[in-house]
Amino acid sequence: MAEYLLANHVVPESIPTALIANNSGKPLFLTAITNQTLGAILAEATVYVNNATIVSGVDITVANGIIHLIDQVWGCFGCET
Repeated sequence: MAEYLLANHVVPESIPTALIANNSGKPLFLTAITNQTLGAILAEATVYVNNATIVSGVDITVANGIIHLIDQVWGCFGCET
């Protein structure tokens, strides 16, 4: 279950914050590796993914992509408890 919960936060491509910010205020829809749809948007100088705020204005580049720090954990969509 923990692996699936984490996977809800991962998309199979590198999306820099600038790509979201430069999308003219329109949502950018992304698909997590669990097939869940995530909506990313710039609103009032803040970048959001679903209802989470990207808290760092810096993209953290790692060998296999980009990490964005957010201020919450999303539920485990489709997990059995």
